[in-house]
Amino acid sequence: MRTANYLLANRIPKLAQWVLKALPRRQAADVLLGAITRNAWTFSGSGRFSGTREGATVHLAIEANPLATGPCAWHRGVFTRLFTELVSKDARVVETACVADGDAACRFEVSLLDGR
Repeated sequence: MRTANYLLANRIPKLAQWVLKALPRRQAADVLLGAITRNAWTFSGSGRFSGTREGATVHLAIEANPLATGPCAWHRGVFTRLFTELVSKDARVVETACVADGDAACRFEVSLLDGR
């Protein structure tokens, strides 16, 4: 959570935060997902990040995650804080697979709940 708080305070411009909060959830999720994808090297290192949105669910994956801890509480915390602050207070993040447990990727599902 502290890493996401740092990003919100120092790396994501206040105007961008305001715009994301004003957009419908699905559009805000798409914009945030694009920003996360462009800056994924900062948290995926030598791993490969990918993300998609299907309806009211965002799917995030980090293949060959060098920071996998099983479970990946740090990644889940960052994603949770960013999505709840910028997209939906109701967003929920669940890790569904982890490299540390032998999976090919750490996978996270972000539910936007009301889906608008």
